[in-house]
Amino acid sequence: MIDIRTLEAFYWVAQLGGFGRAATKLNTTQPAISARIATLEAEYGIRLLVRERGLRPALTPLGAALFDQARRMLALQADVVSTLSEQHGMRGLIRIGVAETIVHILLPELLRRLHVEHPGVTPNVQTDVSANLREALRGGEIDLAFMLGPSGEITAQERPICSLELAWAASPRLEVGGAALTRASIGSTPILIYAHNTQPYAELVAALADPHLPVARIFPNSSLATIVSLAQHGIGIAAIPAVVIRSEIESGTLRLLPSTIQLPKLNFIACWLSSGEGLPGAIAALARDILGHNES
Repeated sequence: MIDIRTLEAFYWVAQLGGFGRAATKLNTTQPAISARIATLEAEYGIRLLVRERGLRPALTPLGAALFDQARRMLALQADVVSTLSEQHGMRGLIRIGVAETIVHILLPELLRRLHVEHPGVTPNVQTDVSANLREALRGGEIDLAFMLGPSGEITAQERPICSLELAWAASPRLEVGGAALTRASIGSTPILIYAHNTQPYAELVAALADPHLPVARIFPNSSLATIVSLAQHGIGIAAIPAVVIRSEIESGTLRLLPSTIQLPKLNFIACWLSSGEGLPGAIAALARDILGHNES
């Protein structure tokens, strides 16, 4: 009889594209992962993976068929665990990545709810930009990511959790001409936005492109807190979701600017690579419930 841990090892090697990544995901060693798969192949006299130095392990035709079956079995296992955990809550360690934009409107309440509803769960949280969280998820370094979607992973589980509108914000002492902000009235005023490798940055550059006007001065930054601080000091105009600067608006250190420039929406998702719902699905449902009350 095939051990479920062997199928799990095989599934994650194929899913993540490497024995080392699968070992990280399953909190074990690379030799242990290799041994499980080698034992399975030897027992049945088959070959599931083509291994070539420096290349991602490739599935054989039989391996591709087994991968789909393993995915379904692991999904069923996750559902069984979910059913058995309903009365006393789920258990275990889960590594969660959260995009900095939604940390303050999600994380405190999420951890509180998680402690109350699933006290046996131990969350390990990291904060980063969505591009890095996506890579961490692909590499098996985290189990669940709250990030900008879509993930681009065909086999990933995705759940929309919220959409946030970007808004223009600036210090009251920063003079910006015109009743409503336009591409022309921005002039040479610096625009503070997320890092250059992010979706908001790319979409903002496209929105501000105008062959009849000078190139906009865009100051990308990977730290949301730094963007807010620079805006408060009158360095430039920030393109940022209003929901994350509520306290600054209420205190008067920042003000929202009316504008004719169409800014993109930030669509956040919960994303995980595990089959089925299981613990990631339960936490994603909590996040969606929390952020459903915070959208703006």
